[in-house]
Amino acid sequence: AVGLACGRLTPDDFARLDALTPADPNDLDEPTCGRLDRTLHLLVAERSGNPILFHEIRRVLDLIQLAHKRLAHSRAWLAREVAEHT
Repeated sequence: AVGLACGRLTPDDFARLDALTPADPNDLDEPTCGRLDRTLHLLVAERSGNPILFHEIRRVLDLIQLAHKRLAHSRAWLAREVAEHT
């Protein structure tokens, strides 16, 4: 999806992601991380221009977020998750 989305992401897309990213990693919490993760992946999927890929990524994200809710009790874990995506 990233390969397809390259060149299609706009400055507004990056501003949207920046607005969801806390300046201080210590400010991460489960809702913030979940919004950022979902927005990032769905934005890339949408910009890929492939509706089937978008649908599948959205479906997988729904499943992943169920697991994240059980694991997101650790701030260190959340910080690593965000770092992997930045």
